[in-house]
Amino acid sequence: MHQQLVAHLDLKPDNLVIADAQTGPRILIIDFGTSVRVISRDDLITGYRGTAGWVAPEVGWRETPDQSFSPISADLWACGKLLQWLCSHLQDSYSPEFTRLATDLMDSEPQNRPVLTLPLQLQSVSRGVKRKLETLDDERNQRLRPFS
Repeated sequence: MHQQLVAHLDLKPDNLVIADAQTGPRILIIDFGTSVRVISRDDLITGYRGTAGWVAPEVGWRETPDQSFSPISADLWACGKLLQWLCSHLQDSYSPEFTRLATDLMDSEPQNRPVLTLPLQLQSVSRGVKRKLETLDDERNQRLRPFS
């Protein structure tokens, strides 16, 4: 997504789904309603976008004046937050590398955040992570089912 110069700007657990592809399960990102296309990673935008608790600090808050920020860097912070959230739900089923990557992605200085170049695919994640993600996805689907 970022390689295509698209920033989502609302990365959170509710905007992730697990899909079974022929190559194996994959995490897919949905709801691009707040996304933007940029010309370069260094482009800046203004205006609050996203969901409270999942927004990079440099984006600010709805009540504060608009601040300029890099949407790609803001997404990287949110990726770190998602990894942190995932690790907190997985207990000992994840690699410590995830925790380190989450910390690096949530660096307070946007320019210090590492660039993610590979898609996060479930086959690169331990079986415990895959099972937990499927459980979380099932729980969310239960909440979203219409009343019959």
